Amino acid sequence: MSAPCTTRAFNGCACPTGQCRIETRRKEDEAKLRRIIAKRNANTALMMFGASLSMAAVIASFFFIAIPESQKLARANQENIYVQR
Repeated sequence: MSAPCTTRAFNGCACPTGQCRIETRRKEDEAKLRRIIAKRNANTALMMFGASLSMAAVIASFFFIAIPESQKLARANQENIYVQR
C-alpha cells in the first residue's frame, strides 16, 4: 500500500496520479459514515428519552389520579360500613 496523501508538496498532491482523488473520496466517505452514526446515536437517545418520558407520565398519572380516587372510595366504603352498623 502506498503512503497516505497527507503530505502535500507545493500546494499539490505528493502522491502518484489519481491517489489524491482516491484519498479525498475515502475521507469524504468516512465523514459521511461518522455523520450517519452520529444521527443514529442521537435518534436512539431521543427514543430512549421519549420512552422514559412516557413511562414517567403513566406513573405520574397513577399517583395523581388512581391513588386519590382509591382513598375517596375507601372513605366512602368506610362511611357505608359505619352507617350500616
